[in-house]
Amino acid sequence: MKFVAAAIMLTLLCGLPMPGQCDTGGCKLSVELFSDSPLLSYITGKPYSLNLRLTNPTGDEIALEELEIVGRSDNKDVAIDIKPVGDAPKSVAAGQEAVASYTLTFPETVGNKVVVFTGSAKCSIGGDVKGELQVLVTPSIELTMLPTRMILKSSKEENRVGVSVINHLDSMFSGKITLNASPGLKVSSTADNIRVDPYGLEAFLFSVKPEGALVPGHYAVYIDVAGKLKDWIAIDAPVFANKPAESIVVDGKLGDWKGAAAVAIARLIDGSKWEKIGKAHFAWDKTNLYLAIEVSDDNQCSTDTIVIGFDPNINGAKAAGGGYNDDDYEITLRGAEAGSTALLTWSAGKPQDIQTDIPFAFSREGDKSRYEIAIPWSEAKPFKPAKGAKFAMSILVNDSDGGAVTQTEWGGGLAGQVDPRKFVPVVLQ
Repeated sequence: MKFVAAAIMLTLLCGLPMPGQCDTGGCKLSVELFSDSPLLSYITGKPYSLNLRLTNPTGDEIALEELEIVGRSDNKDVAIDIKPVGDAPKSVAAGQEAVASYTLTFPETVGNKVVVFTGSAKCSIGGDVKGELQVLVTPSIELTMLPTRMILKSSKEENRVGVSVINHLDSMFSGKITLNASPGLKVSSTADNIRVDPYGLEAFLFSVKPEGALVPGHYAVYIDVAGKLKDWIAIDAPVFANKPAESIVVDGKLGDWKGAAAVAIARLIDGSKWEKIGKAHFAWDKTNLYLAIEVSDDNQCSTDTIVIGFDPNINGAKAAGGGYNDDDYEITLRGAEAGSTALLTWSAGKPQDIQTDIPFAFSREGDKSRYEIAIPWSEAKPFKPAKGAKFAMSILVNDSDGGAVTQTEWGGGLAGQVDPRKFVPVVLQ
């Protein structure tokens, strides 16, 4: 079966006409890449046929100087074993076709990736013609996990992950299952070994449970099957935000925050030591999300800011490299005793610089700066506050001290390239 549906044709004027090769209207040569495999049936480690077909619609023979096929993935050339079959055509007769045939084998490194082949031909009268073929490559042994990201429900509840192993080879696949977890997590599996028949599928479960109270943040479980399949699943320990014990007044004072959930904000020093620079408090009611952020800072400057990123639907990044989605939003707090501001800096899918009327207060006491804000849930549409509802967020502290900026994150994904996949879930309870 020819891969005609995925083949892309491209025709290029070869250049000025030459006696015996082109008529006065100029010559045209078209090139097409096609395969003998059905769509989306490419497996690593198996040989396939790839063909470069050249068509000459003119009344004159066109000589060929060079033929080439190159594969690229993630915008980089990839080492794919491509070998010619027989002799390459040296010309294309008038009104005829010529085919150059190749065999290729995909390496495991391109499993689960899109590979774009570019076939090019250089004709003797100048100019190259090119055609492209885009294919999705599947690993010979494929591992999938559901869910792909887990948010722990409580510090005691056991959570299960389903794993399936698909064998696309014509031989048995078997091996040992090894699970490793971040400190603070306990994992156990329903199977220690796995055997998958040729072209078969086998599945098993493993459970994840906190060994105690976890600090909110990111954890992981790593899986290794027979040393050939390696993957991991993100395990997030959320912040469990409570309703306040008493009404919160946004005044920069934290006396009405008793019993509220709190997390430490710390930075890594010399690659091995953590230094606590502050903490963040969380509370909510049917109208607002309340945040109080306290930072140790012996030199508060007008350029010091707090950036808060929100992913209300926990739907990750806009692209593989990161970026906000259209439903995400970001607020930047600038504190100064002479006057503080809350700016909306991302909303509706684009950067903003809008001063808001969101209730916000800033205060100083000794070497501590306090930022207190009540964010209306209307800012987080379509999120609806309710017990058990969850969203994700991150906090970035920018401390300039009038010079170079020191950045400290709780969560992640705000310093440098924005990436909401690194935000930490917050669960309302």
